[in-house]
Amino acid sequence: MKGGVFKGTRDLAPIIGIKFVPATKNQPLPPTFAVTTRSCGPPDPGITSPQTAVLQPMRPLKLTLYIRTYCHLCDDMRAAVEPWRARLGFELEEVDVDDDPALEARLGEKVPVLMSGDQEICHYFFDEEAFKRCLEVGA
Repeated sequence: MKGGVFKGTRDLAPIIGIKFVPATKNQPLPPTFAVTTRSCGPPDPGITSPQTAVLQPMRPLKLTLYIRTYCHLCDDMRAAVEPWRARLGFELEEVDVDDDPALEARLGEKVPVLMSGDQEICHYFFDEEAFKRCLEVGA
């Protein structure tokens, strides 16, 4: 990556949490993770080409969004995360903090909170840079 501009799949792979694996000649490509340089549509599972890359997920990503039902910031955070979820296919669990007294005591008014495991990614507002850092380190 030069100057902050993505030049191709190799540069984008670590940002979105996948491993770049160059295809070898006559290697069958799994349709879910195949990206071909010859087509804009879904890849044909029968395509094998040295110019084709196979993208393999490093590990499934599961995020938790702590919310409150009546919280407009929670709605905003959900709306900001959704395009990323749709594009990358990670699991997003929503937890209403008001349903759990211990969680409510721990978080108080600090909602929404987006977390990956025990690591807080951001709270109140979606922080795209913090989210990308989380993907880079595989948190």
